[in-house]
Amino acid sequence: MKISRKGLKAKCDKLFSLKVRSIGICQLAGKDHVRCGGMLQCAHIDTRGKHAIRWNPKNALCICAGHHVYYTNNPKMWDMIIENLFPDKYKFVEKHQSDIWDKDIEKVYKSLLED
Repeated sequence: MKISRKGLKAKCDKLFSLKVRSIGICQLAGKDHVRCGGMLQCAHIDTRGKHAIRWNPKNALCICAGHHVYYTNNPKMWDMIIENLFPDKYKFVEKHQSDIWDKDIEKVYKSLLED
């Protein structure tokens, strides 16, 4: 039975999240004023809606729930902290945020399995 595009997209999200969280630490711990707390999560630097970079590790960090909530509610601070602490990721996102996705979810899934 062939899986639907929606189902495959969900599988990609799960695999990607697992890979990012396998870093095993909050990448912002001790680097700002926010107190770490909660489970590790995959945080996209730019919105998940930008499918061309949605599953690219250069568009994600492993952070705790506490940091994720804080920066979700403070997007200007998020931009500043990414630019200052992760300049390579910031530059990548700035360069590729408007890329057009080819909509090949099967290619994305295969690449996530290979990594």
